[in-house]
Amino acid sequence: MISEFLLRIRGLLFSPLEEFDRIAAEPTSVVVLVRRVLVPLALLTPFATIVGMNSFDVAWDVDHGYRIPKERIFNTGVANFAFEIITVMMAGLIFYFMTRADHHERSFVRSMNVAVYGAVPLLISGVLLFLPINVTVCMLAMIHTFILYWIGVQKVMNIHPMNASLFVALSMILLFGASTMLGAVASMIGVL
Repeated sequence: MISEFLLRIRGLLFSPLEEFDRIAAEPTSVVVLVRRVLVPLALLTPFATIVGMNSFDVAWDVDHGYRIPKERIFNTGVANFAFEIITVMMAGLIFYFMTRADHHERSFVRSMNVAVYGAVPLLISGVLLFLPINVTVCMLAMIHTFILYWIGVQKVMNIHPMNASLFVALSMILLFGASTMLGAVASMIGVL
């Protein structure tokens, strides 16, 4: 199972057209996607964040280091984990609702396939976040994620190629707005 998982990741990173063809043909469920793909990869960022904050925070200056009290580091990692899961799930919901209501291929499972597998490069890049400067690598991974979303909506959700760019762009605008609102609410209630 682990070797299949690693082969899937390699396929998404280096041959996404073929890999999304395989994904489209495989039967799955949202529970399986979340349990076998999303949760393990979403654990990378909080792990790296907790290690980085515990290892580097004390010696760094205000401009370059984490500035979270030691007693809040674990809670910050847990919050990062929850927000990653929620954000990918929101992407799947947005993909689902952005699909026209009369579209014959409208499927929440297919939408989640694209959201979860498309997010793989970004989720993997989270392992580098033990140092805040490594967020630049995450930005490059985000570009790859956008490309995977563009391929995935065509291959898995059957969005016409002429509409795929606009579909992904509008979906990402909605996702950025929704995740910003979620972060604001979390900050207001003291989670962040």
